[in-house]
Amino acid sequence: DSTDRDPQLFLDYLLHAVLDYIVDGYGPLVDDIEEEVLEMEARAAESFLDREEVNHIFVLRRELSRLQRMLGPMGEVALKLARQELPCIEEDARVYFRDVQDHVRRVQSRVDALRDALNSVFQLSSLLEQQRVGTITRQLAAWAAILAVPTAIAHPCDDVSLQSVIEAARINLIEPILVGPSSKVKAVAEKAGVDI
Repeated sequence: DSTDRDPQLFLDYLLHAVLDYIVDGYGPLVDDIEEEVLEMEARAAESFLDREEVNHIFVLRRELSRLQRMLGPMGEVALKLARQELPCIEEDARVYFRDVQDHVRRVQSRVDALRDALNSVFQLSSLLEQQRVGTITRQLAAWAAILAVPTAIAHPCDDVSLQSVIEAARINLIEPILVGPSSKVKAVAEKAGVDI
């Protein structure tokens, strides 16, 4: 008869109730984080995450890491209470601690999945940003090629060099910049009959 039982022995059921209450309290917290992660996944797929959203990913990851650090010892305690013969834990109460251990494992599994999802959101955001930067870079390169003015710097010290530069400029291949001692360049141009 349970009423004849020593009140000290009811500690096993009280301990179970406390542990179960604590572990069940993690559920709503994980649910809230899960909702945030799902919303973030949807936003990341639609558009680029801004700096605030990326920072929020790291805040959520820290919260999940903190939760994992709490769940680890809780699972170990529940495992010991379920498997070890302890003076204040009756044999028929151990099944309740196995139940707590199962709840801890389920919460740990959800936390692991959420951490993976946050990593995926961050990677997706990074890949989309890289793709966008690549597209912009290609567009800028195309415009640079269209707008570029080919320039050549020449030091024409003989007739052939000067004639080559003048011919390339005449057919719009280059916009030449002549460098060197001006008297020497002018003398070569005069000798070749070229007006510079």
